Amino acid sequence: MHLSKTAVKELIENNKLVEGYADLDRQLTANGFDVRVCALVEIKNGGKLAIEKSNNVPPKLGKAFVLPGYENRLNKYDVEETIVTDGFVQLKKHQPYFLVTAEMFNFPEYLMGHNNHRSSLFRFTQSSL
Repeated sequence: MHLSKTAVKELIENNKLVEGYADLDRQLTANGFDVRVCALVEIKNGGKLAIEKSNNVPPKLGKAFVLPGYENRLNKYDVEETIVTDGFVQLKKHQPYFLVTAEMFNFPEYLMGHNNHRSSLFRFTQSSL
């Protein structure tokens, strides 16, 4: 079940569900929250997710492209190189990336979130192929 815009706004304002947002009223949607990308990180090798946690292998990360002021969002990642940029990033064909949002989320145990891509992004990538 999705929460209403009013319920999400109340959780943000009263329980700090989301922190670091730019404009609450603009980022709130009918039943969600639009996030902003502050960093893109190349995934060089996917790593391994094993049955036993001790056998997990983290992915090997490549270059990280980050907006100025958000460099600390990459502190927990072992990246090859950090490139601070406020311009465009030329993505490599067939190169997987993961993104880091400018916002930070604090979900209580009774809630979970899920990501949906923007339909405009999907339409753009389909028209560019």
